[in-house]
Parts: sequence; structure tokens; C-alpha cells
Amino acid sequence: MGTTDVWVEPVTPLIRRGGAAWWGRAYFAMQAIAGFSWWTAVFLSPVVREATLGNLDPVAVAVFDIPLFVVASAMAAFGVKAAAVVNTAWTGVVAVALAVHATITTEAGWGVLTMGAAAAGSLLALCLVLLGRVPTAWIVRGPFAFRPAIPRATAQTTWPQHSGKLSSFGGSSWR
Repeated sequence: MGTTDVWVEPVTPLIRRGGAAWWGRAYFAMQAIAGFSWWTAVFLSPVVREATLGNLDPVAVAVFDIPLFVVASAMAAFGVKAAAVVNTAWTGVVAVALAVHATITTEAGWGVLTMGAAAAGSLLALCLVLLGRVPTAWIVRGPFAFRPAIPRATAQTTWPQHSGKLSSFGGSSWR
């Protein structure tokens, strides 16, 4: 079964104000400011600390997170591409680790949501900084690629395929 290549025009060249890389660096600047503000709030407010870190030791987390998240974001905002890569990788690792921690302990729920959004934003900003665009064509390649339908498909051939897709994408949440 062959696949059909579909070309999706990039949206980011339509946005102009110093180019796409400018928008990526602007995101990293805002992320650095937000990260600094959040760490300040963590050390000043037990409510913020509990809601976002749960029972994790804030000093132990800050030792790694401040240089790899806050400082790397600030450096990426000034155009250091390696810092953008480090920040994006760190943000993804923290988002996954915090999600595992929150799943096991049922704590730090707001931290998971915040870091998930930061990881997605960092990835998009990294694409803007390194590639000058968001590679939207990646969305329709691989497992999400458009493919021609099976000729003369019957219920016996399509039912197993669709039930497999449903169980892998949403079946575990059905009760």
C-alpha cells in the first residue's frame, strides 16, 4: 500500500516582524521571565510550591531547573541556539518526569500542566529559531499520513482496523 505525499504550506512565513526566529526568541524571553517569576513564587509561597511541586524538595529541583530552564531560556532569547536546544530537551524531560511523579503520588498536578504547555511551546519556538518556520508538513507524514482507502472495503475489513485505532487512542480511558 503506497502513501500519498501531501504538501502543506508553512504558516509561519505569513507572520512578519523580524522573521520567524524573532518570534521563537521572543517566546524564550517570555519563558525566562515566567520561569524566574515562578521560582520566586515557589520560594515565597507554600501554596504555589505545593500546587506545582508537591512534596519535591524545591532546592534540589532548583539546582537543575534554574540553569537549564530559566538561564537557558534567557540565553536562547539572545540567540544562543545551543541554549534553545538544551532548554527544549530539559523542558521535555521535566514534563515527562513530573507527569510520572504526579501519576504515582497524585501531587503536583498544576506543575504537570504548566510544564506540558512549556514543553510544547519550547518545541515550537525551537523550530522557529532553528528552521525559521514551524514544519507543519510533519503533521501529515508518518502515522498520520493520508492514504488511499482500500478498494471495495467491507465491514469485515474495516472494523478490526477502526477498533484497533480506537483502543490505542482512547480505549484505556473507557470504563
